[in-house]
Amino acid sequence: MNVLLTDEQKINAANSDDLFQVMRQILVRDNKLATLQEHFWIVGLTEEYVIDFVELIGLGQKDKMRVTMSKVFKNALIRDIKRVIFVHSVTDDNLEPTEYDLVQTKQLSSAATLLDIIMLNHMIINTKDYNSFL
Repeated sequence: MNVLLTDEQKINAANSDDLFQVMRQILVRDNKLATLQEHFWIVGLTEEYVIDFVELIGLGQKDKMRVTMSKVFKNALIRDIKRVIFVHSVTDDNLEPTEYDLVQTKQLSSAATLLDIIMLNHMIINTKDYNSFL
């Protein structure tokens, strides 16, 4: 599901702090009960690193959200986007990647490479802070 972005949210996202501010707004806006469900998004960036789209790929519980590579990369391929960032929210204050997060990130990175897409980052966020682990 594509997330509707305001003009102010279509920023240059080369800086993780700036991207976190946009994603935090989306997390709070789209889910008033943001702490109850994990979210997984793909952020597509233009060649100038400006946010082209944010797509919600899935909702789930800790370590139970499974995503398929075809669903993850579909919008990027259709839009011919060559740079992506993955963002997922957590339901607690622990922003450290789990073993599953690390495995999933490796799979996403491999799939991106095969599709000639550059995976710039994977961020874990909550409503207060973030951890960038790529």
